[in-house]
Amino acid sequence: MTEVRVFVTTVEPGIQRLFSDVLSRYGYEIVYAPDGRSALERLRISKPDIVFLDLELSDSQEALKYIHQSCPSLPVICLTDDRTNPHIYTVLRQGATACIVKPFNVFDILVMLEGFGLSGNSRESKVSESVMCEVAA
Repeated sequence: MTEVRVFVTTVEPGIQRLFSDVLSRYGYEIVYAPDGRSALERLRISKPDIVFLDLELSDSQEALKYIHQSCPSLPVICLTDDRTNPHIYTVLRQGATACIVKPFNVFDILVMLEGFGLSGNSRESKVSESVMCEVAA
């Protein structure tokens, strides 16, 4: 089984670690880019299954526009640290699939991935069971 490739573009080390450490444990392959420009270069090569794009990057809207034009069926989840971020409405109209407000729970991300039919391939990839166990603990 091929690993699901999750593409993450952010400059925040905590988010980088969250995706690389936790999601890789659940069987996802993580591809990282520190900004929109390098993301565009790496997107062509890596062919991800889903993209998480941080709106705090100065070139995030340009990156979103390119992704939506070149691969309109690729889910793009935008990350923001401000619920009132004026870019949220704009990016949803420009083709973003959803926006998540930081800080967020890693299990929200896992459930979202499974909602897109993107289950990891590790023994821990049954997120719904894992989440229930974590919540119950």
